[in-house]
Amino acid sequence: MYNVETLRREIERYFNILNLQLGLFLFTVAMACITMSNPCKAAAVSLIMVLPLFGWAVKNHFPPTIETLRVLCQEHPSDTELAELLALTERNHFGFMHVAFNTLVFWVGFIFYAVVLVFPEFSTWVKS
Repeated sequence: MYNVETLRREIERYFNILNLQLGLFLFTVAMACITMSNPCKAAAVSLIMVLPLFGWAVKNHFPPTIETLRVLCQEHPSDTELAELLALTERNHFGFMHVAFNTLVFWVGFIFYAVVLVFPEFSTWVKS
């Protein structure tokens, strides 16, 4: 029904955008926030840029093949073969372990940013 190689390229591109654009951006913003007098406030203000960037990445770069399969499943809810194909595709390419290992840079940047945003003690510890 779809070209597996095309899907792999789409997913690889999506993961690269998450890692190289969002992950590195979040890490850089968190590091910049740490240097300020009130890192938590700076991180909160930077959400103005972080949230739209995340929304842009998900909206514009999510693999179109999977989006198409999801739309087809909604249009044809009685087609069990299509539903099984979507479930298998998502399980194989968007399973927890697959996503966690392939977007490691994103998760490190996200967690680092979240820690700076929520825990002021962390920033003090890093500065010392």
